Amino acid sequence: MRGLSCSILATGSDSALPECFEETFKLTFEYLGMTYKGVLYCPCIDAVEMKLPSRELIHEIIK
Repeated sequence: MRGLSCSILATGSDSALPECFEETFKLTFEYLGMTYKGVLYCPCIDAVEMKLPSRELIHEIIK
């Protein structure tokens, strides 16, 4: 896995992603020698309405 790049895609009921969630992945990716490109978090506070990030953010994460 060394040399590969990776990102996190997550959803949850919190308005923001808890810092400890991302930190666990960052440390694991570092240990494995992987390039961490960022996290994309979509809060689902209301089951009917989901706040989606902009296309620009999605494209930045997957570059």
